Amino acid sequence: MLIALADLTEEVHELSGQVSLADGDVPGPSLRREGVALPRPFEVAVRARRKGDVIHVEGNLQGQVDVSCSRCLGSQEHSVDLGFELRFAEEPEALGGEVPETEDGTCLSAEDLDLSYLATGATALSVSEIVREQVLLDLPVRVLCDDHCRGLCSHCGANRNRDACRCEEEQAEAIDARLAPLQAMQRRLQATPSPNPTDEPTED
Repeated sequence: MLIALADLTEEVHELSGQVSLADGDVPGPSLRREGVALPRPFEVAVRARRKGDVIHVEGNLQGQVDVSCSRCLGSQEHSVDLGFELRFAEEPEALGGEVPETEDGTCLSAEDLDLSYLATGATALSVSEIVREQVLLDLPVRVLCDDHCRGLCSHCGANRNRDACRCEEEQAEAIDARLAPLQAMQRRLQATPSPNPTDEPTED
């Protein structure tokens, strides 16, 4: 889905439909590298217009992604339902070195974090790229399939939520075997009666 820049005026230009973020559909890094699966396209509604040198884009998107649990790496659904509002402008060099201005004459500095610059020679905005960016920003930093998730065994890699694993027991047994001589010595010491300091030797 593309927004043709030449078609934009002060009147609102509306687009809606489904946007797929599957591999190959959108240029750039794949969301799969972030551990995200995309079971179905996103429903997107976009409104765009031009105000002075600035293009305003706002919209809403809904959909679902599957992300990996931070402990057991199992798949976990994450619903996406959000709105966004963005501003775009041409690079100052493309405007003859002039800093872009809004319709009321306000200059926009490079420090304006709400402003993104268009690629040189761009003729359209990719809604798919906007959606991908918004989905990435919406992903939680840490995902748990359950608050009590036991995670993966650090030795055999088994999912301890569903698979029986004796690694901890075997590790404890191995430690016990190495400590067996010390434990035997401790038992001998405990079995030896301690002399009573109140006992005094008797004289014949």
